[in-house]
Amino acid sequence: MQPLLVRALVLVSTKNVVGLKHRGSNAMGCANPKARPSYIISPDGHCLTEDELPPAGSKHWNGYQKAQVVAAVEGGLISQYEARCRYALSMEEYLTWKVILQQFGIDGLQASRAQAVRNATRH
Repeated sequence: MQPLLVRALVLVSTKNVVGLKHRGSNAMGCANPKARPSYIISPDGHCLTEDELPPAGSKHWNGYQKAQVVAAVEGGLISQYEARCRYALSMEEYLTWKVILQQFGIDGLQASRAQAVRNATRH
């Protein structure tokens, strides 16, 4: 098991979404492999906790909120299953957000842009 700081720095350098503070660390500084981070770095570079995610059951989304949900899942703050249940997302919708965010950034997640991208990839 890697020390907490080394493990967190590796995750930060490869994903840039996981913060350095993990819940579930033991006295020697080793993180429980199943422990989740208490925060991640949001798409705009700020610390984001689970409490700061969009409210459960959100129906109207902007690109930044979609990016927050994707970052929370990819950073381990919540699981993909939790996100899909909390926000009533299909697997296809979540994966579309993830791909669009990777390819086009937050601006690509605006509803009109996302629809154009979906239509272009289906043909």
